[in-house]
Amino acid sequence: AAREVMTELRSVVAVSMRDLLRQAVDAGVAEAVLQLGYYDIPVPDNASYMDLYSQVDSAANVIGQTIDLQANTIYALISSGESALVLGDDSRLGVLKPGNLLLAGAFWLSTLMWNSFSDVAIRHGKDRTQKQAIAAIDNKTTDCCLRVHGQVVDLDGYFKLSGTPRYADELEWTPFHAWCRTSVALYDRRYDDGLSAKMRSAANTVLDERNRGIYNTRRPADAYG
Repeated sequence: AAREVMTELRSVVAVSMRDLLRQAVDAGVAEAVLQLGYYDIPVPDNASYMDLYSQVDSAANVIGQTIDLQANTIYALISSGESALVLGDDSRLGVLKPGNLLLAGAFWLSTLMWNSFSDVAIRHGKDRTQKQAIAAIDNKTTDCCLRVHGQVVDLDGYFKLSGTPRYADELEWTPFHAWCRTSVALYDRRYDDGLSAKMRSAANTVLDERNRGIYNTRRPADAYG
């Protein structure tokens, strides 16, 4: 019975995730076209991006493996007579829980969106624009994202990461860490008008406050603190 339930769960999740992952690719393409339009960079109406969907099945399978890992643990617990640990109780979570699945899903949704955004932006705007990391500044903003906030690099370049937590010291696109909320926008220095300096000032203000043990409430989150 447990195997039937877990097999059905994996099937439902796989179908749902493939649809969501395709929507993420669509969103990335649409956002790139929109932002390129702001800088009067044309995108042909007949441009095809079907190759961007090649990663969808692979990402869906990786997400599905988080269910497989839970399923194998569940089968072992049932076989050993510890079935109560599967669902847990009021005092603790069981083995069957959504956290790992949601984390994997969030990572791949954002990754595919930014991959498609990157592909379209580089195809049509590589020689005319750059990209800028833009964090959402509030009490939840990580040290990593505060330190990269406002950084500008070439479209095919890497953001330099020095704060924590972070997946790596250099990354082309977000997410920079688990549950990362930082976005990336196309950037043209001619239209900066001091905005990048304001962004860095806001991030530095929050970093300085935290160093002094101050945590001011900021609602809603924005790029200028």
